[in-house]
Amino acid sequence: MTIFREVPADSRITLDLNSNRYLRDRNLSISVRSVDGLPLLAERPMYFRYHGWMDGGSDAFGQEEGHTSWYFPEGFTSDTHPFREYICIGNFGDYPARGTMTLLGAGGEGLEMEIEVDPGFRQTQYINSYIQGEVAVKLETDRPVVAERSVYFRYNALENGFTADGGHTKAGLNSLSRNWYFAEGHVGDGFEEWVSLANPNGEKASVTVTYYTPAGKWGEKGLSLAPETRNTLFVNEDFGVPGDVSVQVESELPIACERAMYFNYNGSWDDGHASPGVLESSTTWLFAEGSAYSGIDEYVLLVNTGRETARVETRYLMGPGEGTYGAVYRIGPGQRVTVNVNRELSGFGLPSQVALEVDSDLPIVAERAMYFDMGRGDSGGEPIRGGHVSLGVQKASPQWYFAEAYTGK
Repeated sequence: MTIFREVPADSRITLDLNSNRYLRDRNLSISVRSVDGLPLLAERPMYFRYHGWMDGGSDAFGQEEGHTSWYFPEGFTSDTHPFREYICIGNFGDYPARGTMTLLGAGGEGLEMEIEVDPGFRQTQYINSYIQGEVAVKLETDRPVVAERSVYFRYNALENGFTADGGHTKAGLNSLSRNWYFAEGHVGDGFEEWVSLANPNGEKASVTVTYYTPAGKWGEKGLSLAPETRNTLFVNEDFGVPGDVSVQVESELPIACERAMYFNYNGSWDDGHASPGVLESSTTWLFAEGSAYSGIDEYVLLVNTGRETARVETRYLMGPGEGTYGAVYRIGPGQRVTVNVNRELSGFGLPSQVALEVDSDLPIVAERAMYFDMGRGDSGGEPIRGGHVSLGVQKASPQWYFAEAYTGK
């Protein structure tokens, strides 16, 4: 099915797929294409009450194209806690895509299975049916596909005494790297943070993790990754007091890295979100999703891992006819800065649609976090509360692909 919409210049629009009666109650993969070839941005937020009680939200940018390799370093399966993990694969091509899916556990045990996805179809792999416990996933196919991972969970905090139920969804990584950067991060105050590292190599990888805070570079720690295995770093253990933190991971061998956070925001908005790291800092970051509407708190997280102060210009794009707004920030060397978007846009009446362009004179890393209380759903039940996060992209594109989407209840 094809839907045509117009996006006015210097603004953003939202498509509600659930409102289309032909798309309701379906698992979907989606392509977004600019008919006139002009580049644009596309993100996919989803809000849910999984199995009637795991309430939350997730968000992900689309992929510009399919790939033959996908890596998912974050992952956990448990039928009793529960943690339920899915790998969603969309084949937008004209021929079947065949390959293998390899599961890497914490102990180095590997499980490999063959997969095949027909052209024009979306396939879902339920990872719990293959393995229980910590797991990283490597997907390799003979033709390009788009792959995302969804996890729905009940998380019991180790230090903060809360329980969070919800879910997160993200596309996989297309390559390994010796360097990974994460702008977002917070420990304490109802937040627990993890960094997942997967080493698919046949030899040990030595890793250095560097932390950055609003006060500047905080410190480093080293660890070792056994061959063909994954490891998880509990960031809270390294900090004695609550606070914001950004992370840089450096490895002797190319590895894959993600960051997961579980939280009880505002004392009642419990959920979790995950994000892959970025390979390098950049002078440009772009975000399609965003809102400062009542019941939604939006933050932009900026980190400067360089040795000089960066001057950052931001431009907020609101809904059609609502205009734009610009602001300037300075980020010192080794410093992490949090921008409260609701506060910045309070003079515009808390706009419900906010896209963002970030330009810096020096390379930085940028992410956007949103926490929400969506109010009562159609069933009149309890409000959907939670949060999601997204790494920005560095350029617009005339086409975007999403492997995961669901419009049921």
